Amino acid sequence: MGSNTAYSSFTYFANILHNPKRSSSLLVKLDPNSGATPAQISRDLNRTFEQAGIKVASISTLSEQKDNMRSNFNSILALLVMVALILAVVSGLDLMGAMSINVLERTREIGVLRAIGASNAGITKVFMIESLLIGLTSYFFSIPLAVPITSLIATLMGNLMMGSAMQSAYSTTGVWLWLVIVLVLSLVSNYLPSRNASRLTVREVLAYE
Repeated sequence: MGSNTAYSSFTYFANILHNPKRSSSLLVKLDPNSGATPAQISRDLNRTFEQAGIKVASISTLSEQKDNMRSNFNSILALLVMVALILAVVSGLDLMGAMSINVLERTREIGVLRAIGASNAGITKVFMIESLLIGLTSYFFSIPLAVPITSLIATLMGNLMMGSAMQSAYSTTGVWLWLVIVLVLSLVSNYLPSRNASRLTVREVLAYE
């Protein structure tokens, strides 16, 4: 697949556009030894262009452009984090529903555990461990999928905002943080089902059909 990018000298390109000796942008490099600040240079350039009768659409420094770009990326990052948290909450509710159904389907098993002397804490522990295993299984399946998805999002966002693909980076801190979130959600979502399971008595289990 060929590239859509071409390079040429400004003079050649300006003659093709029938617009020689004119420019739509100007890049000024500040001498670090001059003692002038970017804000002062911007004001002086704007005043000079106005005196010369040249209309200036906008003047911005490199730091201002970086701040604007960083602000845009932070907004997108906040949106992605919000979507991830919503998905995590929905997944936790789904796990809670699945574990509640699991408790109902294993009522007779709970009765057997009760009959051999299992305590409330022991029954709770069985369902809590099962919930943690489900959460860890989903976590270890999602980590390998996060690599290509992250690369795809970085490419799409880079092409949309800057016209070129961004290089994605994989955060080890984020991997461990998400593991903690998965474990907490697994425990919280299974609290009510395991609590209900531990409160079932032998009489209630025998009466269950």
